[in-house]
Amino acid sequence: MRQSYARVGKLVLIQHQRYAHAKQFKRANRKLKTLRTYLGRVIRDIGRRSRATAGSKRHLQSCFRWRGACASSNGVNAGQRQQLVQQRVGLENNITGSLKPFGLLVPRGNVNSNTFRERVMAALAKADELGLTLSDGIMPSLDLYEDLCKHLAILTRRVEAVSRDNPACRRLMTAPGVGPIIALSFVTAVDNPLRFSNDEDIGAYFGLTPKQHQSGETDYQEGISRLGNSMTRVHLVQAATILLSSSRKWSTLRAWGMKVAKRSGFNRALIAVARKLAIVLPRMWINEQDFRWSNKTEGSELASSVAA
Repeated sequence: MRQSYARVGKLVLIQHQRYAHAKQFKRANRKLKTLRTYLGRVIRDIGRRSRATAGSKRHLQSCFRWRGACASSNGVNAGQRQQLVQQRVGLENNITGSLKPFGLLVPRGNVNSNTFRERVMAALAKADELGLTLSDGIMPSLDLYEDLCKHLAILTRRVEAVSRDNPACRRLMTAPGVGPIIALSFVTAVDNPLRFSNDEDIGAYFGLTPKQHQSGETDYQEGISRLGNSMTRVHLVQAATILLSSSRKWSTLRAWGMKVAKRSGFNRALIAVARKLAIVLPRMWINEQDFRWSNKTEGSELASSVAA
């Protein structure tokens, strides 16, 4: 091919992600337009090199569009669900925060739409006994919270159905802590695991690697960069939390994470395990292998093959 754009395309992608993370959407859109231009040139160059007929060229372009459309539609569903989850948490914080100054505490543990409404109604009844009229201000938000939970449940079932119909998602769900939501989020964010030449680049792609500051003789690291897809990064951390705290079955990956927690603290262990999951999951995807829990199984476990 005349130009693969492997180097410059990667740089433009990083710039696009940084602009999007900084909410500089005009600059991010310009970089995205540049990426589309590069992709179009590569597709046309492939067509010329293969001396394809007009029909095969259209088929090649339709394959690219079909794959991108499937990934984007699934990503939209997962993104919309994550947005509803954030709005639900925001309404819960708003309602409980409005009642707290009056000494009315609403428990937040093990909560769903029904139990949360019951707890808030009990707090409002107690407020009426104290002579406080808070219902007029709280009830509209509480009704909105209940409607939002209904739509969230519908969208969650839709996303879970899509994830269970996807072979790659079903394979990733064999890993501890990875459910249908997390699997679909990871598959739509990565799209093609073969585009990463080094497995460790995936951790940096999701912003799970430390920030490096270098200037003259100054050279130090800070917290994670938080670049890339924030939704998938949050999902990976959630999977790491489940793996370290809630998983009942022991695994080599969990043993490694517990050693890191004992040495450096639980919060750092969460990030380390999330970064390790970002490396293990694409390798499972490429090799078409389920998660291996222990080195005692046939072959070596995927997690131990990348353990530091």
